[in-house]
Amino acid sequence: MSMESSEYRQRLREEQEQLKNLLANEFKFFSATNEFRDGMLPGIISLMRRYDSIERVLKRYQADDARPAAEPHMVIDRPPVEGDTLHFTGDPVTGD
Repeated sequence: MSMESSEYRQRLREEQEQLKNLLANEFKFFSATNEFRDGMLPGIISLMRRYDSIERVLKRYQADDARPAAEPHMVIDRPPVEGDTLHFTGDPVTGD
């Protein structure tokens, strides 16, 4: 995992925690008053959607981390032969 990826994940987790706290505060207000403030419901829906999207991104990262690393590319350790399609530097006639 790259440092940049690690920092991004940490920022997502922090944002997710902030969203969770905001949602908890809104629901506490609703529980105490049994009424919605103006614009509260669309705000709650927006917060919940953002929370869910962060959750999906973090789960995707977790799934990527669980995947085995890709196989290294095969290295051909032989001199070039007639018909190879690789580009070689040097003179093909003399081999220099």
